[in-house]
Amino acid sequence: MTGEHDPRRRGRLPRVAGRTIGIITSAGWSIVFIASIISGPDAQLDEESSWYEGTILVAMVVLNTAALASTFVKESLGSRILIITAIAFGAAAIWMAGHNHLLAAGIAGGPYLVSGVLIAIAGRSGHR
Repeated sequence: MTGEHDPRRRGRLPRVAGRTIGIITSAGWSIVFIASIISGPDAQLDEESSWYEGTILVAMVVLNTAALASTFVKESLGSRILIITAIAFGAAAIWMAGHNHLLAAGIAGGPYLVSGVLIAIAGRSGHR
């Protein structure tokens, strides 16, 4: 039997793509946070609202990264959690964005949403 009919191989590409997208997105947000810590507070922003928004942003990234990590342990449940946290991250971005709400949601939650959907597709096709 060749590998092309093996159900475990069928879900490999979406699984690897989804996890890669999620890892790159988490790494990108980590770089943003580190750069923000190094550069210090922005004098033009309101400190109180900036602190709340920053805390929400960090919490959402941590939740999405934890959900991504859970896909390595329990793929089906982890992908569902990742999709839910990605939607929540997009909603939080819409709430925090001054303008361009859809762009903010797409940048914040979009990559995690794509990652979760790809991993869910892989889980259904590979039954892993």
